[in-house]
This record gives sequence, structure tokens and C-alpha cells, in this order.
Amino acid sequence: MVEETWSGFTDGDIELVFAGETLKVHRAIIAAASAVWKSMVTERDFAESNANTIHFHGDDLHAARRCIAMVYFMLAVDGDGCNNIFDSTSIDGRRCPVTDDDAGVLDEFIDKYELGGVKRVVTHEREMENRMRRLEADMKSLYRQIQIQDRQIQTLFHKVHQLEPEVERLVDVMRSRLRVIQEKEFELRVETLVSKLSVSREI
Repeated sequence: MVEETWSGFTDGDIELVFAGETLKVHRAIIAAASAVWKSMVTERDFAESNANTIHFHGDDLHAARRCIAMVYFMLAVDGDGCNNIFDSTSIDGRRCPVTDDDAGVLDEFIDKYELGGVKRVVTHEREMENRMRRLEADMKSLYRQIQIQDRQIQTLFHKVHQLEPEVERLVDVMRSRLRVIQEKEFELRVETLVSKLSVSREI
């Protein structure tokens, strides 16, 4: 397969020149990735189509390298041929990290050359990055909440530990009062019984 022999802009059957740097790529791959590029390499109306070198003027080299690398990346991931991969609506499972650096330049390059497949991957990667950031923020927030709750639990535990002697003292007081009450009740019952007996004898 093509992607198995591509060695990163040093192998291919056509040369693309951006900002004075030559990127060797495969004609069939770039034609499948972009209708604009397809016209350049296949239609006879374009002078470039008869040459093995196409010069691009005013385009950002970094954006060109990133986009072409993503084209090959998508082909390597799908592995089903270059005609199928750029029409695929499912990008799940693909990862080609996209940073915010030079985002405007990258988007401009993608739109200029109608790189629909690359745009979907870039959009997907940015969404994934945003999700990861939100998830990281949620995890940090949850971790802070857990730390706060942990401190609150430790504070409560400490207060409970401090109150234990007082609780034990109050329990002892309650037990002592209960004994007093029970003793008084017993005395009252005895007195009542004695009183009844005395009345009975008098009768």
C-alpha cells in the first residue's frame, strides 16, 4: 500500500513546493484528498498537470505539512483505499492531535484547497480536545470537592473525639440519676405497701 512506503515528504511521484521547501507526495493521494489538487494534477488545462513539480505561492509551509500528513494519516488508519477515506462520515477511533497553534492559518489552508476530510478530522480532534479539557476541569473540581469534604469529615471526627469525654460524663450522670429515681420509686412503693398493711391491721 502507498502509506506503507511513504517516508514523510521524501517519497512520491510528484513534488509540491511551499515556501521554497519541496514535499514529495503521491499524486493519487493528494488528488483524492482535494478537488482543487485533483484538478492541478489531472486536468490538462493546468500547466502543473504535465509537470512533476507544482509551486504554491503564499501558502504556509507548516499548514501544508500538517494537512498532507493528516491525509496520509487518514489513509493509514482506514486502509481501504484513498477514494473511500475522504468521504467517510465516521472519524471515531482516529486520533491526529491538533493544537491551537496557528489555528487560523491551518483553517485557511484547509478551506482554500477544499480539504473536507482533513477538516472533519481537525474538527473532531478539536472537539475531543475540548471534551478532554472539560473532563479535566470536572475531575479537578471533583477532586477539590472531595478534599473539602475530607477536611470537613476530619474536622467532625476531631470534634467527636473531643466530645467523647463529655459524652461519657453525661452518660454517667444520667445513669446516676436513673439509679436515684429507681431508688426513690422503690422507697415509695415500700411506703405505700406498709401504709396499706397498717390500714388492714386497723380494720
